[in-house]
Amino acid sequence: MEPFSIDSAVRFAVFDGELKPEEIYVPHIVLSEEEAASQGWYFKKKSRSRIRLTNYTGSESDVIIPSQIGEYTVNELKRRLFYGKQIDSVQIPDTVRKIGEECFRASTVQRIVVAAPVTEIPDTFAFGCKQLREVILPDTVSVIGADAFGGCCYSLTEIRFPDSLREIGAYAFNRSALSSITMTNGERIRAHGTAF
Repeated sequence: MEPFSIDSAVRFAVFDGELKPEEIYVPHIVLSEEEAASQGWYFKKKSRSRIRLTNYTGSESDVIIPSQIGEYTVNELKRRLFYGKQIDSVQIPDTVRKIGEECFRASTVQRIVVAAPVTEIPDTFAFGCKQLREVILPDTVSVIGADAFGGCCYSLTEIRFPDSLREIGAYAFNRSALSSITMTNGERIRAHGTAF
């Protein structure tokens, strides 16, 4: 990894640390197993108390991830959960602890709100999401993975990096339309030379 450097094509707003992140709130949706299945959620029980969402075939375009299904807490989103899906927005609650790679790849998602206290946005998280305009990340994210928002995210013009961010992977924003980045800790972020 190369040290983070300012690309002349991107305008950076670096603050002195006084900027406080907005609180991210996603409502907790509790569904019975039958309700979840009827709404198009596929899931796998991981333990006596936790469940992983494995697929979504529902018809809602503005999706709020359920926080609980039956007696189980939804704490993981499987790889490719929304791959290629026709959706407008997705909100991820604070019960989720792990998000799989390619979660939104090639979908029509326009807005992603992550209230989940995850430390990593995985590789190819929203790769090729041409209509993605807004991403709200929690102040727990320390790593944005390779190609996370790459591959023609043409509508993504600005993003606010959380204070916790320490690393940006290769091609993370490659071929996006970023023109504005807001951060409070730019001197502490390491970005791969091809990140932007």
